[in-house]
Amino acid sequence: MPAVTIVVPCFNGGKFLDALLASIHAQTYRDFEVVIVDDGSTEAATIEKLAALPSGIRVIRQVNKGLSAARNTGFAAAHSDFILPLDCDDTLEPNHLAETVPALTAAPANIGFVYTDERLVGDVSGISEHHFNRYDQLFVNRMSYCLLMRKEVWRAVGGYDEAMRD
Repeated sequence: MPAVTIVVPCFNGGKFLDALLASIHAQTYRDFEVVIVDDGSTEAATIEKLAALPSGIRVIRQVNKGLSAARNTGFAAAHSDFILPLDCDDTLEPNHLAETVPALTAAPANIGFVYTDERLVGDVSGISEHHFNRYDQLFVNRMSYCLLMRKEVWRAVGGYDEAMRD
């Protein structure tokens, strides 16, 4: 059983998968599996890309249900106790798992997740610093979705709210 499952929802995002998979392949921490949930892609290039992925990457196909449902599908299929959700247009620094897995492993059981700052590219660029503050979370979600979490925490809260499609 791998220590980490990387869950990647994909809806017509095949053009991003090479960069994502290259960054996953470059991880210095190697005890992980990759699950890509094809959330009803209709774009021919994405369908072809998903069909041509190496056999070590699990692709689960479903009708389009939205991002939350695709993440729930991937989490349910995960073989590990730790899960890292990514979007198909994300990339990771090579040491991401090497730093976050030991941090969550060493944390008390009541700590459900760890996350890092983000490097943004594109229309918005720079470093987005993330600091957890319970009070702030009541008003604005300042946490990144790219966080390493315990699968039991996902189960305890009932997964992602599938009514949230935007």
